Amino acid sequence: MDKFLKTFSRLLLGGLLLFELLNYFGILNYTLDFTWLGLIITSLFVWLIVETASFFLKKYYGQSINSWGRLAVIIAIYLDSFGDIFHLFNQIWWYDRMAHLFGGGVAAGLTFNIIWIICRSRKINIGFLGISFVSLAITSLLGTVYEAEEYFEDYFFGSSRLGEGPDTADDMILNMTGGLIIILVIVIYLKIKKKRSKIIL
Repeated sequence: MDKFLKTFSRLLLGGLLLFELLNYFGILNYTLDFTWLGLIITSLFVWLIVETASFFLKKYYGQSINSWGRLAVIIAIYLDSFGDIFHLFNQIWWYDRMAHLFGGGVAAGLTFNIIWIICRSRKINIGFLGISFVSLAITSLLGTVYEAEEYFEDYFFGSSRLGEGPDTADDMILNMTGGLIIILVIVIYLKIKKKRSKIIL
């Protein structure tokens, strides 16, 4: 099941990236609210992070990123892409907020999973609080990078993707809120599991 989910996730992301590239080079002619280059950069950036992290975790710690986490990352990318391709950002007022809330949750969950694997190997030991803090910090950083990409997309292509100042602040708060919710869920789950199976962290 794990191998299937990993392969399925790669196929989904690879298929989306191919679709975006075909439109970017004019072979397909779907219209967007913003730019194909922005979607391509986002897809490639996320793919690079996931594959690189997974490779090094497997090499040095003997465990890869959770396959369900991979699938959640793909869903977040598809939500972002579909919002642009099908003009959902402009047609549904809550769609952008939902995408940021979900994306922040996925980023935090994936980061927590990575740091958890490292902690289990005894390379570092920062406990639930430390893992949670670092995960939220990285989620905030990734959200900032995403907003910066929108800024540069607007600056060079005039796409008006970044929106107004309050919209940017709202996006970043929703990223953090989604991250905080997922981390709380994970910590509660792990604490319950720790009591039952005597996990040491």
